[in-house]
Amino acid sequence: MTPTWAREMRAMDSFGDDLARFAALDIPTLLAIGELSPRWLTDVSRRLHQALPHARLAEIPGEAHDAFLTGPHALADAIAAFADGLPVSPDPALLAPAERHL
Repeated sequence: MTPTWAREMRAMDSFGDDLARFAALDIPTLLAIGELSPRWLTDVSRRLHQALPHARLAEIPGEAHDAFLTGPHALADAIAAFADGLPVSPDPALLAPAERHL
């Protein structure tokens, strides 16, 4: 088991049945699951997908929960596809002072 397993399990358990509080999150969110992951893991992601207004659920074909190890290219493709769909919005701190108020 990974050192983070116990913490991840506690976090998932803390979600409870009411995920309405996540509806207030106004940020693009990628939820990645493996096609072969245990149902109890994918169910949480599917429920979060329904609760988050700007979420995308990517299922990695032929992979389980450890796709970052066994299918890193497929996971990277899912992340890249998600990132490619994000709107480009410059960080105001990176703009020259005259451009900040455009």
